[in-house]
Amino acid sequence: MSHELEVGKEKAIVIDTRLMKKALEVLIQSEHRETIAQVIIAHLGKTEMGLSHLFGAMVGELPILKYKIGESYKLDINLLPSWKFNKDKTLESDLCHQGFVLAKITSVNIFSRCSYSIKSEVMDDTSSIIIVDTMVSESQLMTEENFLREFYNNKS
Repeated sequence: MSHELEVGKEKAIVIDTRLMKKALEVLIQSEHRETIAQVIIAHLGKTEMGLSHLFGAMVGELPILKYKIGESYKLDINLLPSWKFNKDKTLESDLCHQGFVLAKITSVNIFSRCSYSIKSEVMDDTSSIIIVDTMVSESQLMTEENFLREFYNNKS
């Protein structure tokens, strides 16, 4: 019976941090490798993302981001820092559609939980268009396809 792994599919795996520490010690060329490995595992072990990134690095892989700098996506207006703009005026303007504004990706940080720095046009208290920026995660950005799916699911 053969079991083929689907390439490109994400799989959740459980890795014993003691095994990761031992593997890391092999990669570190220092007389202090045990201590260095222990500190790295202890700090990265505070987040699931940290250990996942370490494991990927140990096999030569960096995290892959879905979206690119310069691309625009829809973003729930509630994810923007409300103290920077007038939410009510923005909701009433053409800049907002069903509670979503357009967000343009300006930079990315593959090692952050909120990997995307975005800028969005919104309204200020004088009804002038201003640009606000914030950091968001991949799951908070919405493609047109996801936006339409979400819109139609909420209508039923």
